[in-house]
Order: sequence, then C-alpha cells, then structure tokens
Amino acid sequence: MVEEKELEAPLKKILELSHAPDAYVDLSKVYNNQAITLMNSYKDTKNVADSLEAMKMYDKEIALLEEGYKLHPEDSAILAQLSNAYVEANKMDVAMETFKKGIEKDPTNEKYRYNYGVLLLGANQYADAVEQFKKAIEIKSDYPSAYYNLGVAYLKWGAELQEKAIQENSDDMTYKEKFKEALPALEKYLESNPKDAAIWNYVGKVYANLGDTEKSKEAFDKADEYSK
Repeated sequence: MVEEKELEAPLKKILELSHAPDAYVDLSKVYNNQAITLMNSYKDTKNVADSLEAMKMYDKEIALLEEGYKLHPEDSAILAQLSNAYVEANKMDVAMETFKKGIEKDPTNEKYRYNYGVLLLGANQYADAVEQFKKAIEIKSDYPSAYYNLGVAYLKWGAELQEKAIQENSDDMTYKEKFKEALPALEKYLESNPKDAAIWNYVGKVYANLGDTEKSKEAFDKADEYSK
C-alpha cells in the first residue's frame, strides 16, 4: 500500500498542472488522513507534539481548500471537504458559516443540510437543527443518519425543556411534545438499523416518559435482545 506522504508529491504536480477541483480534493484528503493519524496517536499517547502537528496538517488542508474554493466557488466537493476540515480543526463558527454559504448556493444538497444540522445540534440550537434535518429528509427520504439526528435533536430539546420546568417548579409539559416528535424519526431510523440497542433504549425511555408502559416495555425488550 502506498504511504500517504508518497502521494503528496505526485498530487502536488497534478495540481500545479491542472488546478482542477478534483486535484484540490485529492491532495486535501492526504493532509486530512495524516492529521487524523496524528490525532489518533495523540489520543493514545497524550504526546502534545502529535496534537500540534495534527493542527498544522489541518491548517495546511484548510489553506489548500480555501485556495481551491476561490478558484472553484461552485464546486460542492471542495466546499464539503473544506467544511469538514473546519469541523475537525475545531473551527466551528467558520464551519457553520461555510455550510450556510453552501446551502445558499445549493439548497437541494442534502449533505450540506445534514452537516449544518449536526453543527447546530452540537451548539444546542435545536429548532434550527430540526429544520435542517427535515430539509435533508425532504431532499433524500432514505437518509438514516438524518432521521437519527432529528430524533436526537427532539430528545435533547425535550430534555432541556423538562429540566427547565423542574427547576422553575412549572407545570409546563411542552417537553412531552418534543419527546413525541422524536419517536417517528427514531422509529424510521430503526427500520434500516433494527438491531441498534442504544436507539431501542432511547425509544423505551421516551415511551416511559409519555406514560405508555406497553410500548416502553417492548422497546426495552428489543434493547436487551440486541445488546447481548
């Protein structure tokens, strides 16, 4: 197998000759794989030098892709790779803005919608995250990851509202509506991933919170069955 570093020189040559979108993406993936390898090493060894070197590689990848994006602003592959590089380099604000621009240019790109939704979910912006996941599903109905994250967004949203109601000693039961809205998405995800014990467990907890003991038991039984 050819080492990643061995690919760098020929890909650079191709880039110099063509400046084609694919050349930017291919070379960026070499830098990305090196960064991931260094980060994995850092996680294992806690050697700070590996982490610093990984950040340098991410910066190198980002600089390359930004150059490519200036030349090819309509190329979706460059934009997607650049957005992911921002995320991996923990430049979340820049990543959000990049995906937002991507959606403005290509509103029917389900991957942009999904990735933007993941960022919004990570920032606890539940309503906006839900909107993006729903849009992704409208574009591509067979999208298990989008159904999963849509369900998780509703769950986290409901949990936050529930915690607020408890802290304020409030009778506000809005959180139950969010839990209810999580169920269709999670159950749709389970159609293509029926042995995912963790999600069955989530579904069981949701039904328990909603007072449906029969469906809660069924879901927990599935979770037990597939966790063995």
